[in-house]
Amino acid sequence: MLYLIVNPVAGHGRCAHIAETLQALLHQTGLPFVVRTTQEPGQAERLAREAAKDGARLVLCAGGDGTALEAARGLCGTQAALGLLPCGTGNDFARTLGLPKSPSDALGALLSGTARAVDVGHINGHPFLNACGAGFDAQTVHAAQRAKRLGRGMLPYLYGVVDTLLHYRPLRMTIQTDDAAPQDRECLLCLVANGQYIGGGMHVAPCARIDDGLLDLIYIDPLPRHMIVRLLPKLIRGEHMAYTQLVHHLRVRSARLECPGMLMQCDGELQTLDRASVSAMPARLLLQMP
Repeated sequence: MLYLIVNPVAGHGRCAHIAETLQALLHQTGLPFVVRTTQEPGQAERLAREAAKDGARLVLCAGGDGTALEAARGLCGTQAALGLLPCGTGNDFARTLGLPKSPSDALGALLSGTARAVDVGHINGHPFLNACGAGFDAQTVHAAQRAKRLGRGMLPYLYGVVDTLLHYRPLRMTIQTDDAAPQDRECLLCLVANGQYIGGGMHVAPCARIDDGLLDLIYIDPLPRHMIVRLLPKLIRGEHMAYTQLVHHLRVRSARLECPGMLMQCDGELQTLDRASVSAMPARLLLQMP
């Protein structure tokens, strides 16, 4: 049995209309399927968990990164595979998977694809799929959430970047990775990534792999505003890693970040923390791949 979980408000409500097309395509395949629609935040996790208990082998999730995260939390450690149908604003984890941008094309690719065990990150005991970070990226997400009416993809995040440039201050934090000694750093941003993209398509962690049992920790030294503006195009294209004097990259099993009252984004969801314990959970989730 195949399940389709739909977040109708994803993509400014576009997902509700896209879901009708997806159901029509599923009917054409002749495959038996069940449709479940979310009505409130957090419900996709419960629906995914119920689908796995009902014996579903594939749970398709039509929504954005937040809906994908909820469904993944419900399926971690089960025998049901998660398939992502990108219908949200950012769709960053779907980019890492190489899925087509069109949800209909993504459906076809997934139905002919195979399931693969992939890693999941944990932050303070809660799973995440894509990335969590503090500093410039979290402030940008905070500003971008107020600008989602501007459209999909990177546009709201570019608005967030401009807003953050006007108000941002470097973040002083303590970073400890694996068994290394803690370091006190001032950071423009500090990101712990499982996937490669954040911010609607910014290629911030181009070296990250979802099946290597590790997370990629990237932190960037503080920069004056005009230098941040010069660095941003390279961040978008994934070319910033060459600036090794400014951009620091570690591949880690775990990391501990401490900063009183730091704003942190986790797969686009914001929270305020004093400390974050982040770790890789290898091969924790079955993911349907094209």
